[in-house]
Amino acid sequence: MCGERVSALRLHEMGVVNRISEPGEALPDAMKLANSLSSKAGNALASAKALASQAQRNSLPDHMMLERLHFVTNLHHPNAGIGIRAFLDKQPPDFEL
Repeated sequence: MCGERVSALRLHEMGVVNRISEPGEALPDAMKLANSLSSKAGNALASAKALASQAQRNSLPDHMMLERLHFVTNLHHPNAGIGIRAFLDKQPPDFEL
């Protein structure tokens, strides 16, 4: 409220940011994160993001029902089969967008 500067380390300690880059490494670190995320199933990431953004507005029973709906929806998405097959074949998955 007083406009004081807060260090990146302190913000990390408080959980406001989840990672810190060394000076000059922000873009390479961001690209590594983006590449990591792009290898995941987009539908599952979208569900996780949606559920996280809605969590504070829902009661626990309502949110658990919403999680169930997302789970079932994702289970019937083609990426579920792709992920299971890749796991069984011990290969990296090539998820659909």
